[in-house]
Amino acid sequence: MRPDKQTQKREMRKFLGVAIIGLLFMVAGIAVLLVPVTQGRFMAAGAAVFGAACAGIGIVQMIALKRGAKPHHAAMAWMAVLFGFGCLLIAVGAFQGTDTDFSLRHPRWAGIVFGSLGALAFGGGGIYLLLKGPPK
Repeated sequence: MRPDKQTQKREMRKFLGVAIIGLLFMVAGIAVLLVPVTQGRFMAAGAAVFGAACAGIGIVQMIALKRGAKPHHAAMAWMAVLFGFGCLLIAVGAFQGTDTDFSLRHPRWAGIVFGSLGALAFGGGGIYLLLKGPPK
């Protein structure tokens, strides 16, 4: 069942917003990586990878919506693996102690705990989806 035009436009705007926000995160992460400082490299790389995954999801969803099909299963699984890699970079940066400005109240443990949980959930889920194949 194909959605009506109004719903399709609303969904397209939503996915375009996800893609734009992801691209902004990616550009911000890359800009921080290009600044000649030694502190915060893993956090900036994590933000860039996380932003790239967000932009990828928005773009994959927009292409699928335009075609009138479901999003490509393998592409979405790879985006989940990218999310997991971004979370892993954030956890490594917090574990090394260089990215101590993760949070105002709980700087290091929040980055370690939530980065590790995100890496396990997104990375593990993405790998599982890649191995299992598309839903039937």
